[in-house]
Amino acid sequence: MASSLSKAELVPTPEQEKALHLYRSRQDFKLVAVAGSGKTTTLRLMAESFPRRHIAYLAFNRAMKEEARRKFPPNTRVFTLHALAYRRTVPGTPYEAKFRLGNGQVRPVHVRERLQVDPLLAYVVRSGLERFIRSGDPEPLPRHLPRDWRKTVEARGPSGFAEVERAVKGVALLWKAMRDPKDPFPLSHDGYVRIWREEGAGGDPPAGVILVDEAQDLDPNFLTVLSGWRGKAQQVFVGDPRQQIYGWRGAVNAMGEIDLPESPLTWSFRFGEPLASFVQAVTARQTQGLVPLVGRAGWATEVHVNLFPTPPFTILTRSNLGLVTALLEGAQLFSLQKEEAHVVGGVEELVWLLTDLQAIKEGGERPRPHPELLGISKWEEVESLAEYSIVLNRLLRLAKEYDLEALAHKIAQLHGPEEGAKLVLSTAHKAKGREWDRVLLWEDFYWVAAYRWFFPNTAPPPSEPSPEFLEEENIFYVAMTRARLGLHISLPEALAEEEAKRILDRLSQGVPSGEDRGEDERGETLPAPFTGPTPVSPKEATFPLPSLYDRLLSEALNGGRDPLLHLLRDDLARLSALSPTPLPPEVAQALWERARPEEALGAIREGLGAMWREDPYELLRAINALALLGGRNPRKLAKILGDRFPGGEEAEDLLFVARARKRELMGRSLAEFWRGLGASVRHPLLKAYARARS
Repeated sequence: MASSLSKAELVPTPEQEKALHLYRSRQDFKLVAVAGSGKTTTLRLMAESFPRRHIAYLAFNRAMKEEARRKFPPNTRVFTLHALAYRRTVPGTPYEAKFRLGNGQVRPVHVRERLQVDPLLAYVVRSGLERFIRSGDPEPLPRHLPRDWRKTVEARGPSGFAEVERAVKGVALLWKAMRDPKDPFPLSHDGYVRIWREEGAGGDPPAGVILVDEAQDLDPNFLTVLSGWRGKAQQVFVGDPRQQIYGWRGAVNAMGEIDLPESPLTWSFRFGEPLASFVQAVTARQTQGLVPLVGRAGWATEVHVNLFPTPPFTILTRSNLGLVTALLEGAQLFSLQKEEAHVVGGVEELVWLLTDLQAIKEGGERPRPHPELLGISKWEEVESLAEYSIVLNRLLRLAKEYDLEALAHKIAQLHGPEEGAKLVLSTAHKAKGREWDRVLLWEDFYWVAAYRWFFPNTAPPPSEPSPEFLEEENIFYVAMTRARLGLHISLPEALAEEEAKRILDRLSQGVPSGEDRGEDERGETLPAPFTGPTPVSPKEATFPLPSLYDRLLSEALNGGRDPLLHLLRDDLARLSALSPTPLPPEVAQALWERARPEEALGAIREGLGAMWREDPYELLRAINALALLGGRNPRKLAKILGDRFPGGEEAEDLLFVARARKRELMGRSLAEFWRGLGASVRHPLLKAYARARS
């Protein structure tokens, strides 16, 4: 039963009113909707404004179909595009038996049996078949084959080109077999869509109005079918070009391909400022340019860097490998028990694959072979295939650290219902169309554009980006727009390490100190060289709070985007508790207003070199900078410091303190640990710092 619109939703925004005007005029048009802009509400307003019109809503996947069925009025029939193609092609025909044979999928074992090839070539041909079927090309081509495999093979010369040609012919043979109703070779989901398209998508459109959701990810087959219905039904294409993330499957951006009037929806009701400003700032540094969205939620949506939220929250990852890593680290960090985590999309397939891989690795009996691994019997075959299979490559990386069967058991044990879960995990692709209150972006995303925001001196984007590069930008955009109340960003260790090395390299160059300190090529003041610790007696081991307040207040009021300001505010508040001088109210107020986390995103200053001199403020900065730069793995801090940063025992103390600060930023309660650290470290100021943090 369709749910009714609320009073607020019944009043269209100016942008929605423009879209309704185009709909009433029976024009075909594009509804360009940014993330969280209420596109479903807009489409419902259209459907309810003319209850006598018969509407077909074409959803991208089953979850969106079920949501639309609950929300749209009775004059709207909801289909997935595949379901519409299936019902017009398969039932009651010889294709029905072919479809059931493989349950809508072509497995590598089907390819091996038909072509009599090794497991690697079976994977290559199967991948080429999938890409060809989803394309608009009339016949298979080398570009449909996995690119890495093709480049590797072609580098061999004439024999390699012959191997590529053999694979292309294999794709053509399999498509001919799939296309033949009398041939027992399986029919895939995308296969019946292409057959439907090649047969002219017979019949009239399913309704007088076609609403096409997620149009930026249509494949050429569906785009051809919809083009054939032009003039027979009003068509409204709904989507966001910046959310095109299925190009690897052959999807094309219909929002850019189709020349129709546009009606934009730029108000996002999912989140408010400052996340909206952050999204604009990051996308402005991407090759595709600024996304002009406005945060119109009735609440502030904060942005935090390297600060884990308190459960419950959601972790989004770029890859399945990242998801497994995040699940294991999250389980350890928050002491998760049985069924206290939820993986969107379930874990059954992953658990099955891991268990079978372990059986192959051990060379023992395989009680339940995974369909993707049928025909593979040796671990060497898995390793060979992993060179060109992203999924297997990532799983093999796990195999170097874990017993895969034990890992599968751990994952299955942690996974439970989403409702009530302390930790929800999803890849960015499965998160599309979803939203959660608090979202943490894992470190395995392609961070280049965001990195330009955190570290402005990074090189500019490429002038001629590849389609893969553009899609990675889109994936990051999709991920950071899933949050309602707070977005938390876990900077990748590799990028943090790169920045740390740049800082430490600068410090080791022996730059003149004092009044003779020079400037680099960008006109920035260079830090003074490292000169070793300045002796400090225990009586002098105090932090000059008034001067620290003044410096922090000055930096906060200057409006700099420094991620350390927010952390320093917390440190000084802790230190003031040990001092007879309280934190001045005007300082606290200025920091709350001007040094909010979202304003604390930017380049970490190059002040580490001053930390052992008579500058406690720089010591605080050094502790927090190393905590941010070091990643979650304590060994990374040692790697960053290396042997280029002398200091002996004092440097070792700093390392311990920075590690503890990092764990604290990740949500650990370390009061007892800080007390023990305060008793063990040797540097007097570090002792005072540890006591304050306890």
